[in-house]
Amino acid sequence: MAGEFDDLLSECVYRVGDGAKQGTGFAVSSTLLVTCRHVVEDVPPGGAVAVYPAGAADAIPTVVKLKVPRDDDERLLAPVQTAEHLWPDFALLERSDGGAFPLAVLLDSWQPEEPDEVRVGGFGRTWVGYDTNPFTTGSRVNLDNSGHVYSRLRAESVDKGLSGSAVLTADGFVCGHVSASRAEASPLGGYFLPLHAVLDELDRIAHDAATPAEQAVLLERLGDLHDHPDAASRRWLERISPAALTQRNRNLETGFLEGARYLPPAVLDLAFEETTVAGEDRRWAISVGGLPESPTWSLHDLGDDLFDALDNWARRNQLATEEQVTVLGRVLDRALLPEPIKKLREAQDQRRPPLVRLLADPANPLTAIPWEYAAELATSRSWVFSRYVETGKGALQPKDSIRVLVVVNDVDGVSRDALVAAATAIQERLASSPAVEARVETGVDLRKFNTLVRDAAGWDVVHLVSTATTDGQFIFPSEDVWGSTTYVDFRDMRVYLAASHAKAVVFQLGSPRFEPPAPLSVFLSVLTNEVQGVPETDVRALVVGQHIATSNHASDFGKEFYKDLLLGESVEHAVQFARGELRQVGPPSPRNPTQQDKVAFGAVCVVTTAEGDVRLLTPPATSDEQGTGHQAPGAQSPGTTSGAPAPTGGPTGAPAATARPSPAAPHQDHTGWGGQRT
Repeated sequence: MAGEFDDLLSECVYRVGDGAKQGTGFAVSSTLLVTCRHVVEDVPPGGAVAVYPAGAADAIPTVVKLKVPRDDDERLLAPVQTAEHLWPDFALLERSDGGAFPLAVLLDSWQPEEPDEVRVGGFGRTWVGYDTNPFTTGSRVNLDNSGHVYSRLRAESVDKGLSGSAVLTADGFVCGHVSASRAEASPLGGYFLPLHAVLDELDRIAHDAATPAEQAVLLERLGDLHDHPDAASRRWLERISPAALTQRNRNLETGFLEGARYLPPAVLDLAFEETTVAGEDRRWAISVGGLPESPTWSLHDLGDDLFDALDNWARRNQLATEEQVTVLGRVLDRALLPEPIKKLREAQDQRRPPLVRLLADPANPLTAIPWEYAAELATSRSWVFSRYVETGKGALQPKDSIRVLVVVNDVDGVSRDALVAAATAIQERLASSPAVEARVETGVDLRKFNTLVRDAAGWDVVHLVSTATTDGQFIFPSEDVWGSTTYVDFRDMRVYLAASHAKAVVFQLGSPRFEPPAPLSVFLSVLTNEVQGVPETDVRALVVGQHIATSNHASDFGKEFYKDLLLGESVEHAVQFARGELRQVGPPSPRNPTQQDKVAFGAVCVVTTAEGDVRLLTPPATSDEQGTGHQAPGAQSPGTTSGAPAPTGGPTGAPAATARPSPAAPHQDHTGWGGQRT
């Protein structure tokens, strides 16, 4: 629809400079503007340029971040400068006052056909100031004497001052920037530089960039903003139709280009250190990169809620109500996120949810605090909260398919029938992706567990639902005596996990009646490999949930966790979003099944090795193949079988089976619960 995006465009477009060199620019992120090189011809890199919003007289300070061609390009030595010498006539300006542009356009390199309608908004030399003009596109093949490509604009005159204006397609994407007016004795209109040509040129010259910093700008800034729109584009993205996003191979929620190079999240690492001075109140500092001084706090800084939380702990009350969870969450949020760290977190690149990580140090008593109840941090979709150890094992490369082993054993207080139902629910989630080969078993004794984990093909994920004691012993059903159990020390569990070659381990653990759960520190050696005489594991991510009161606690987390993991998200991201779902729509309360369990979300934590951002699976491809230029062609839609063999059996002892959309009904394992050994 003509003019549908005119109001948004006016918020993204800025007048660049004053006087004879005045032009137009448009925001592509919260801090970056695109304009023409010739508009800032006389300003060196790093030099100041004032820009002005439409309808405002107050200038916003920016600096020239990049000019292409660079100032040392030999083409600029020509005695007579033409558009040919300035191609691709591109400049990037960066806001220098610490502020943010409130809205950014959505870039896409797909080019409109002739004669599609486009809109150009800019500051032509008219009394109006900012003006929006309709154009139609002409030929996409217009070449100068050096073979550089231009796209034609027809209808209105492209006046002086419009250089650097965004060219907006009818469905809401910016596909290039205006560079040149018409030639003498030619029809009205002008030319714009198509975005795909600009991106190709930036890629080409990046390898010859003068400095690493300039190379980073060339390779990452504009290309990444094309593939991974900035958070400042969110309001623009919401206006674009799902059909238009699908046609451009873009994710409907984020606008990210499907199949694009992975954009890692910004990482903010936190660590606690006690800084108490003798004779004073106890104080703690939170060390974090990016701040000149570490914020400190004492118990007095945590507010009146602290006394309510302490009262609950002193009475040995288990968290149960929304009020108790909220009180504890506020206290933990204040301790972990003092104002300087909140501001630093908000200043991170937001195109992917930033990763906020807390050092898991067994020697530090603060590690034992359930920080995951800081709901603002641990359930938000705007960032991801995890813990990490300082041990590194090397970054993982995600794979096109993964193998997942799920074992569901007895959990104190939960019926076996209910646990079989939980296993079925998890198996059905895994079956939704043809990229997963899953085996889901129930009632597994230690001998069979040992056989399963040592499968010759290895496992990417080992997921165990079971009961564990306070000191970290896992309880398995006995192989020989009905109703008896076998206790397995965690040292021995590490041997089994090392044999599995698993990269991620998920423990969903209940506790024996009247026993508190094992502290997190008990399980960290699976990541740190600090136990002598025990084989090293390949584990990069450890997920521990220690609040299983009903079968729904196991199944609800498992379904939400695997939903995101199978989309190619990191383990940390999948845990964060699963916690958020448990917070919003938690399992039934064990005290009152008609009510929601308010505390299940905070009992799940994820710890990774130092590398973090643990991704196991490449994202599924899309079904659309319309992409051109910088767009990656799509592939088969998720949810189709791609010719994969249909699995057989179910979650209680069937042979290993490739997951599929419609799992077969489960049947009992002859060596599991309720069966006879043959």
